[in-house]
Amino acid sequence: MLRWAFDALAWRPEEREWDHAMSLIEEEERLRINKFRRPGVPPLIGRTNPDAKRSLAGRLMIKKLVHNATSIPYPEMKYARTTEGKPYLSNKVGQFRCFNFNVSHAGEYVVIASHPDCVVGVDVMEVDLPNKKETIDDFFSTMEYCFTKYEWINIKAGSTGAGVRAHTSDKRRLDQFFRHWCLKEAYIKAIGIGLGLELQRAQFTIDNDNNTATIAIDGIPQPQWSFVITYLEHIPGMEPASGLEYIVATCIGPPADVIPSYYEAVIRPSISAEAVTQNLPIHNSYSILTPEKLVRRE
Repeated sequence: MLRWAFDALAWRPEEREWDHAMSLIEEEERLRINKFRRPGVPPLIGRTNPDAKRSLAGRLMIKKLVHNATSIPYPEMKYARTTEGKPYLSNKVGQFRCFNFNVSHAGEYVVIASHPDCVVGVDVMEVDLPNKKETIDDFFSTMEYCFTKYEWINIKAGSTGAGVRAHTSDKRRLDQFFRHWCLKEAYIKAIGIGLGLELQRAQFTIDNDNNTATIAIDGIPQPQWSFVITYLEHIPGMEPASGLEYIVATCIGPPADVIPSYYEAVIRPSISAEAVTQNLPIHNSYSILTPEKLVRRE
């Protein structure tokens, strides 16, 4: 299982490096990235635009990961999307049962995870209020529909345990909120359902000491799924310039659990639920990609 993290906002490419990086992705993606604009004098575009940098970094991370795992040359990689919008590699990769990847970005970071035999999902979030003008309680009230009563009890109690670094009461509550949020997002992305899952159907129980979690769907435990939680700032070399914490939730599960359109597009002969559980690495760390590693040199 490959897992990488990249600090997109710390990447300050010169024009030549940016042009080279853009040349490695598809024309359609180049056109999309070139449309990013932010107000300013002059407007922030291209290599000066944070959204453009995150987007380009995500595309390059996919290409590097696919090449490392399959040896497919960059120009020969082909991608498609399911009817629900989930992207996948459309090249035939016969040596793997279920080669797939998932990307997420928030704030300074872009993360990617992949697995050759199990479906994978990943989500990263800043541990911070989206709107600095509202209180935590106001924020929670707008998100009430996302979590079960059991989850809200744990969220409002705040994160505690050996794996938690938040110190204040408000910070612990935000920490627990984003732990639950990232777990749900990672699961939804892994099965390819998009916005089609009612969030309260999935209930998480978090082990804060070990930064792991279990899931129940409609009250039924799903032991074939494995979840780990990572704090990016705990990785040596990862020091967010904002000073914020970043939580990443990563999950893997059996191919049989994905939605039909994704199964038909990606899945080869499946493996057992027991093998899935055994395949999850016991560590919860991500490897850092530097700009030099990310931008392939010819």
